[in-house]
Amino acid sequence: MRRYTFDRSLFQSTTDSGLPFDVALIPEADSEATLVVLTADFVRYPRRDRAHAQVKCVVWDLDNTLWNGILLEQDDVDIRPGVRELLQHFDQRGILNSVASKNEFRPCLEAAGGAGMAEYFLAPQINWMPKSENIKRIAER
Repeated sequence: MRRYTFDRSLFQSTTDSGLPFDVALIPEADSEATLVVLTADFVRYPRRDRAHAQVKCVVWDLDNTLWNGILLEQDDVDIRPGVRELLQHFDQRGILNSVASKNEFRPCLEAAGGAGMAEYFLAPQINWMPKSENIKRIAER
């Protein structure tokens, strides 16, 4: 199932007409079916401009999140592009960063440190405990 979002300006003449309208999408079994939309209805989503002010801490996972791959299964991992800059951006905005990862502590901290990321992680919890427990520990600290 796919969801598509369209700019409301495409339907401006219909929405400004004051006439009620509905949308019905009925898929056919044909994989190359053509969809024709004659009318549309719109949902107004709440603005989230101030959502960033509510964020106090971001807790990251490591394997296949901040880096590609699983550290214990390979000698080296590739840090995802832009990750260090994102951590730095959050830090500059006063948003704390930490890690909750099921992994071996020393190799992970060395990999993060080698990429210049370890300095951004406060109270990292890298162990084999459940992540929920590790997030609780981070919040307590």
